[in-house]
Amino acid sequence: MKKLLVVALLVAGFALQADAVRAESVTTISTFAGDSAIVLDASGNPVIAYRDAFTTRLEILHCNDPICAPGGDTVNSPDLQPGQWPSILLDASGNPVVSYYTTVFDRLKLLHCNDPNCASGGDTLAMPDPGSFLLESQTSLALDASGNPVIAYAPPYEIRVLHCNDPLCTGNDETITSNDSSAAGPSLALDPSGRPVVAYFKGSGGVFSTGSLRVMHCDDVNCAPGGDTITAPEPGPGIMPSVRLDASGMPVLAYYTGTSTRDLRVMHCNDVNCSGTNESISTPDAVGDVGGDPALVLDGGLPVVTYRDETNGDLKLLRCNDVNCGPGGDTRTSLDTAADSGKRSSLLIDGAGNPAITFDAGTDLHLIRCDTPACASAVGGIARLPGVPPPASGSASFPLFVFAALALAALTSIAFVRRRRA
Repeated sequence: MKKLLVVALLVAGFALQADAVRAESVTTISTFAGDSAIVLDASGNPVIAYRDAFTTRLEILHCNDPICAPGGDTVNSPDLQPGQWPSILLDASGNPVVSYYTTVFDRLKLLHCNDPNCASGGDTLAMPDPGSFLLESQTSLALDASGNPVIAYAPPYEIRVLHCNDPLCTGNDETITSNDSSAAGPSLALDPSGRPVVAYFKGSGGVFSTGSLRVMHCDDVNCAPGGDTITAPEPGPGIMPSVRLDASGMPVLAYYTGTSTRDLRVMHCNDVNCSGTNESISTPDAVGDVGGDPALVLDGGLPVVTYRDETNGDLKLLRCNDVNCGPGGDTRTSLDTAADSGKRSSLLIDGAGNPAITFDAGTDLHLIRCDTPACASAVGGIARLPGVPPPASGSASFPLFVFAALALAALTSIAFVRRRRA
């Protein structure tokens, strides 16, 4: 009987260990967080700005490995006030620069850390536009050739561009311009001359359920009034656009068509201003309600987009096989099919050409590092950001009560065998 008991327990234990082995390739550390932005340090390790749902503070996570596996990562809160909607870059020294929205004063803020982990306590916090409040508005950050921040943001309801005259945005003497009204959701890129290109959604008559996509190309580095080009290359709605510039300085945009058709669209302009209503516009995904919260990067000129599949609650990745995302040959992958996943994604391509993505998944914040450019094979790592300590090995996928049930079943079987022998 003892031998049978040992065998039964070993079988149960093997089932537990086998599940644990399968689960070890996926790190799932439970937490409550969201509103993330990602950048990679010189070693390819993620630096992520996000909002902690418990403290409401802006957190800066610097991972010590590519998939942010538990242990050794640094998490700091440089600003004691609440912060959300971050946009993050690294300066020439590898120190984080973050624009974000603070809910205490409803103002735009800029954090410039003086070390890669934002840990020294000497970081600079600036409120460069103290006279204008925001309302849950996303920010979009770029650094000019001198390392000075350029930020696009949207006080209700207009598009503003702020160009700092120093890397810290201190002194309350930055250049701030208001460029369009009844507008929201800006995304910013700088052309080869350092002039801002801003994509955004303009409401119709102040109503944001209707309207159209706008592209603004400033004629100077400060977007001073007068001379800027504003075009409407998409006749229908273009909500939450994400903009990048190709090697020739032509804008490429990914956006969501909203309630009109609820599709993901990609536009590749054939001039630097997206003028002439003859741009290349494709609809690479139109199955269900898809395309929300898109994030766009260019990989060798080819668009790569993460976005929300609202119908299925998934995160999806699109990798186009031509610069215009023309029909046929594109790869679409559902990366995270957990319930209510894929909101507010942030996307980068690492040195191997593989995506690194952060996104909201329910109440948690996830990181995915793919091991192929199209994320078509096994995902290299999935990690929820640090918060609650990880469960014991294997317990998440094979709970203790199941192990106990297996052991009880084994004992019951042994008792039955003994009765049969009797």
